[in-house]
Amino acid sequence: NDLKYLSSDELEGRNVGSQGIARAGEFIAQRFLDLGLRTDSFQGSPYQEFTIPGPAAMGSPESNTLAFAGANNAAPLVLGKDFTPVSLGDSGKFDAPMVFAGYGITAPDLNYDDYAGVDVEGKVVVIVRKEPGQRDPNSKFEGNRSSQYAYFSSKELNAALHKAAALIIVNDRLTVASAGEDQLVSVTGAGSAVTDNKIPTIFALRSAIDPLLQQALGKGLDDL
Repeated sequence: NDLKYLSSDELEGRNVGSQGIARAGEFIAQRFLDLGLRTDSFQGSPYQEFTIPGPAAMGSPESNTLAFAGANNAAPLVLGKDFTPVSLGDSGKFDAPMVFAGYGITAPDLNYDDYAGVDVEGKVVVIVRKEPGQRDPNSKFEGNRSSQYAYFSSKELNAALHKAAALIIVNDRLTVASAGEDQLVSVTGAGSAVTDNKIPTIFALRSAIDPLLQQALGKGLDDL
């Protein structure tokens, strides 16, 4: 009978913040009390207060800017056109040198490390999406399948563990070819972080980053 009531239409599915879940809580607390169970565990109350994160939302354009000092074209990039912050990372400000770190992968089990010999501490790391050897059945990165190292969350965590100030991700060539164009992901399009090790993370178009690499390294993304 209890389950029949809790699953009834009257409780509206018991969604977070709804009247239905409030009524369900009151019902369960009273039933526990009627059954002789303690219902005063939380400062004399049966209800434990906690918070859950709501949907990620982007702030104002004024609080989401990206500009490259010292570049030939130092004009700020356009939010939503050239770059977008992603909720995978953290909110924050940064002003630091920029470093390119390949695919941003550290895979000791595969004897592969894009960060080997690269000092990224306190710097903005630019990396490419996915992983080497895509669509190569002989690739050590699980052949035709994407390995764990291709995930956005793995790349963000790795950059954070290397103490980078921020992370900028650009599309790989195969993703661009498959989509027919270079596209930004949405604010929530990179998923969620797997730990609390988070740094500001941005997704940018290749055309926004390529001139900087050409100027600094004499090579663009395709060459690198």
